[in-house]
Amino acid sequence: MGGPVDHVPPTCVTQVGIVEAMEATGATWPEAHKDPEKMAQLGASLYKLAGVETARIPFCLTVQAEVLGCKVDLGKI
Repeated sequence: MGGPVDHVPPTCVTQVGIVEAMEATGATWPEAHKDPEKMAQLGASLYKLAGVETARIPFCLTVQAEVLGCKVDLGKI
């Protein structure tokens, strides 16, 4: 850990909060979107579950709309 690597780590440019990770961690939408502990747990989960070496948090793709006053429905899984 912490040393040089010989590859580019894979990542997801939108987010890593997939249903399988939510089921494995118990950190689900929309709670994981607003609770920092659940967000960290879900964000780090794909490293433990699948070896994905990057985390993408927060999960938000709506912050700009929210700042401009738009109502956002985060849904429920």
